[in-house]
Amino acid sequence: MSSRDSMASLLFTIAGIIIAIIGALSLAIALTRQIRVNEEEVFQRNLSVSGVASYDQEISLSPVSLRKNTKKILFLSSYDPTSAYYFDQIAGLLSGSDSNEIEFDVINMDSLKHHSESDIRTIERMVRDLLAEDHYYGLIVADDFALQFVMRHRDDFFKDLPVIFFGVQDFEFGYEAAKDPLVTGYLEDSNVSSTVAMALKLLPSTREVVAIYDNSLSGQAEGKIFESLAQDPSYEGIRLVSLHYDQYTDEELQKILSSYGDGTIILLLSAHLDKNDNYHTTVEISRTVAHATSVPVFHNSKGGYNNGLVAGRTTFFMDIAAGAVRTMHAILDEELDLSTVSVSSIESSGAYVASYQGMKRFGLSFDDLPEGTIILGAPVSFNEMYGQVFYPMALILVGFLLVIIGARLEVHKRKRMESDLRKTAERLRFANEHDSLTGVYTRQQVLDKLNEDVTNGREYALVLTDVNGMKGINETYGHSVGDRILKDIAAELGVLAKTYGGVVARYGGDAFLLVLPGRHLKESDPILDHVLEIVGMARETGLDTSHISASLGAANSESNAQGKDVLSWTETALARAKERGRSNYLLFTPKMQMEEHERETEKSLLLDAIQHDGLMMVYQPQVDTLTGKLVGFEALARMKNGALGPGTFIPIAEKNGWIRQIGRVTTELTVRQIGQWRKEGLDPPPVSINFSADQLGDTAYLSFLQDLLVAYEVPATAVRLEITESLCIQNRDAESFFKAAKAMHIQLMMDDFGIGYSSLSTLSTIPVDIVKVDKSLCYQYSVNKNAFFQDVIALVHDLGKRVVCEGIETRQEYENMKRLHSDYIQGYYFGKPESPLHAVETMRKETLFPEG
Repeated sequence: MSSRDSMASLLFTIAGIIIAIIGALSLAIALTRQIRVNEEEVFQRNLSVSGVASYDQEISLSPVSLRKNTKKILFLSSYDPTSAYYFDQIAGLLSGSDSNEIEFDVINMDSLKHHSESDIRTIERMVRDLLAEDHYYGLIVADDFALQFVMRHRDDFFKDLPVIFFGVQDFEFGYEAAKDPLVTGYLEDSNVSSTVAMALKLLPSTREVVAIYDNSLSGQAEGKIFESLAQDPSYEGIRLVSLHYDQYTDEELQKILSSYGDGTIILLLSAHLDKNDNYHTTVEISRTVAHATSVPVFHNSKGGYNNGLVAGRTTFFMDIAAGAVRTMHAILDEELDLSTVSVSSIESSGAYVASYQGMKRFGLSFDDLPEGTIILGAPVSFNEMYGQVFYPMALILVGFLLVIIGARLEVHKRKRMESDLRKTAERLRFANEHDSLTGVYTRQQVLDKLNEDVTNGREYALVLTDVNGMKGINETYGHSVGDRILKDIAAELGVLAKTYGGVVARYGGDAFLLVLPGRHLKESDPILDHVLEIVGMARETGLDTSHISASLGAANSESNAQGKDVLSWTETALARAKERGRSNYLLFTPKMQMEEHERETEKSLLLDAIQHDGLMMVYQPQVDTLTGKLVGFEALARMKNGALGPGTFIPIAEKNGWIRQIGRVTTELTVRQIGQWRKEGLDPPPVSINFSADQLGDTAYLSFLQDLLVAYEVPATAVRLEITESLCIQNRDAESFFKAAKAMHIQLMMDDFGIGYSSLSTLSTIPVDIVKVDKSLCYQYSVNKNAFFQDVIALVHDLGKRVVCEGIETRQEYENMKRLHSDYIQGYYFGKPESPLHAVETMRKETLFPEG
């Protein structure tokens, strides 16, 4: 390289270094700058609205008065204009109303202050008068109280109006309301669990959480969520206490709060009405609670953070309200069919908030706050205070550095080249031995270490960890979040393994293997509990926190065992632990080998029965409810030698993919038997053949069935296909199967209706002729006389389909089903599954009513 080139290179290098340093300093300035944020500037929108309305008034919100071609919408809000969330909602409505040609009338129900029957009657009169004067195209509803009012007066005031709700915390009522095809909306996350999780991360030594809420609808909903946390294993050892504000005066509440000390935190929920029904704003109750106690106070809502509260999570309703307006516009313009819009249970938009003074008062670490937390009242940054002195000094330092760089550039260049070569070799070695994502050992590397331990005769233990729930994390939050969680888990497991002189390796996608030399694990070894605790820690996913779990399999080495054998034992133990559910572990024992052998034996018995004519069919009668006459049979598979019952061999077949083979075998046995009966001069009723969702992959099944019907001279009307609910979920394969079966004139019967896959709305689109109600629903009705069951039967009849109630064993159950107008009955009351010979006797009976 010439001297000119060297000089040019040096100048370019120096210029680059200067630019890089300037950029780095600029970045440092940006990162260290903190803006003092005023709480009201963060959480409130300045709105230009002429006037507000109390619960017995109505106002009009329209950016342009008397606009042409606008459609009026009624906004019914549970709040009053002093509510912390009111202006967010109004701002959201206005943000979408003008561009969407929508004008609003607003009724503020002020439910916290006005919830008596006389108040409700006043609102009813106001609504009635308002509806008499104006025509409304739709209704937008905010909060539980307003939605309850709308649904209670659906037929009186709001019949046939599309309704969109938001801010509803009672999920059960929200879903119930949405059964109306003209009602849908957004269910609100109350921020209770996320605020508690935030508080416990800040104060991990907490042993008691005291929640304050009143008996308003919001208070009751949030209180219910808080009390449900007691069922969450992650809160084990923490005492959850509820204080009902409506049962205390301010003085009584302050006295109770003053008694709390270390280890306790207070969670302020929706609490506005005291014992004397006095209304307190968020700022007032925040100040009262914070000043009455010496322990940290957290809040799940908006406001009060400048009045002594420490931190919490707040919800922004502006985006949600704007979304409701857009949805209503699409409905009114007939771009969207409201009956197809499902209720959304979403995480509301919002943010974590912390008071700088509150955090400092209790000595809490800002590093423990969730990412993106807004700090209120933060002091002036380093940059604002020292910037004028710091940056000139930094430039002087840069000048010195450039001089040094210029003098030693060639020396550094050689050393850098040598260092780069060493680093490259090290990186190649590291990449060969370590997983690229997590940085822990690869599977092959740890297997080599196992072989080394076996050769040296050292005792060791293996723990195979399978992380559960990562698929849901990846699908919900993205693979970047999932990868970060895996890296965190790998690092924490690595620290644990190192404590015991071991190592950790990534065994597969979401699986890790711990190798612990010199260890012999016990059945309840604390190491295994520690691994579960590490994986089960709360993991930040951005706006919220997720909990995952793990299943563990562990094994100890034995003197004559190879490394691959011990590894196989851990896989066996892991498989058995998964069968027990998540967050379980098992230590391998010789008994597991015996059980595995038994399982393999059962598989062999079933496979032998499938392949060597070891299955037979029994037939359970189906009876007309009114006449007791036989109307059909259900064909059920059994093993001839009785070695395994259907409850055992059906799951084995499903797990091993043998359902299609069993389906064909049982279908041929059934059709052959029907043909035999017909040759003997009998006229058997239709026989139901079970057909599961797993058989959809057998695309030639219907052709196979058609060939059997021809071969055994059986008409298509003599058989029915009894399909499962899961098969009825809309998909292209199922639809094609239904059409082909109908083309063959084969009746379809839905089996086990009511266990959770399909619904009455989807039932209308499925071409089944008969619906068999699951025996669990029949039994529940016999116990508690649930009116829902009667409605189900009536609605199925309205769809033009017949109903079979199965599992009927007593006369009382039969009478119940008869009273509900079930068409057919199946169960032990009329007959157990029977052999073909006994089925002939059943066919020859005039009636199957039991004697006496």
